[in-house]
Amino acid sequence: MRARFCMQCAAPLTPVGGRGAKACRRCGWTYWNNPKPTASIVIVDGRRVLLAKRAIPPLRGYWDLVGGFVEPGETAEGAARREAREELGVEVDLQGALGTFAGTYGPGGIATLDVCYVARIANETGDLTAGDDVADVAWAPMHRLPRRTVQTARAAISRLRRLRRAR
Repeated sequence: MRARFCMQCAAPLTPVGGRGAKACRRCGWTYWNNPKPTASIVIVDGRRVLLAKRAIPPLRGYWDLVGGFVEPGETAEGAARREAREELGVEVDLQGALGTFAGTYGPGGIATLDVCYVARIANETGDLTAGDDVADVAWAPMHRLPRRTVQTARAAISRLRRLRRAR
């Protein structure tokens, strides 16, 4: 988001400090440019991970983890479970937090902070059904991801591989 005007009085904002913060000289309001929270899931089955091909911009046609923005009043865990239902039509058992990853979203480069979990599909009898923002789903070996895989997905899967090797 490129804030240019004060949300309190509509005066122009002036950059202050670093990292995109801007302040209003008229009323003193500050735009902090904080990241938007997201939740994603590395769904595993042995040495394979489940990827979802993005059906909509940004990065349409790229493979990504299941995930999305955390909604108001929702926990990151709740968002991860909701996204699995919406994007795949399945319930997941979260195995634990994998970590957090800084990223950007969309043409304006909205800053994001992704809380990533490791999970397994809970309802093994259910079929995976691509939701409206997913073009396709596929299992991929952790060590050989498709060329067009979103960078934050690569980072999360790489971290999981390192943690598994360390055990």
